[in-house]
Amino acid sequence: MKKPNSLLLTRKRLLAVVIAITFLFCALAGRLFFLQIVRGGFLRAKAAEQWYRDLPLTAPRGNILDCNGAVLADNRNVYTVYVRPRAVKDFAAVSRALSEALNLDYDKLYKKLSEKLVSEITVMRRVEEETAEKIRDLSLDGIYFTVDSTRNYPGGNRLEQVLGFTNIDNVGQNGLEGYYDKYLT
Repeated sequence: MKKPNSLLLTRKRLLAVVIAITFLFCALAGRLFFLQIVRGGFLRAKAAEQWYRDLPLTAPRGNILDCNGAVLADNRNVYTVYVRPRAVKDFAAVSRALSEALNLDYDKLYKKLSEKLVSEITVMRRVEEETAEKIRDLSLDGIYFTVDSTRNYPGGNRLEQVLGFTNIDNVGQNGLEGYYDKYLT
């Protein structure tokens, strides 16, 4: 007599396990539907934002020439040094190399690179080409560069009152640089 009751109990247990597995499968399928269909566009946009950065490309400013065609103001390339902490394998080596090359405090740089939870850190702007090449030759992971342009005055400061100057964003401030800014940019 115990066998039929035991068989019924086994069937009930088996049915409970099948219902539990079906419920878990439906919950998982519902979560996947929610993430892929309902929130899919938002999550794709967030992923694209992390992987693709729009770094502005600016054209170099026009040259300023005198009446004989001699250059009074032109451009030279400088670099901005970035670090992406998630790509860095050895924070100590990167911090040491950058602090030596750019004359920065090692401890502050190490702390800035290793403790930040951001995707990209600007280490220094307007780095000269020779210095950027030295850093690039080290082949350390996580260090990236962008090319910028800065004003160069071959005659030094002999005409600085007339020529004016540009700010860090290469916008003319005074003199010819400021007056003709919309034509030089």
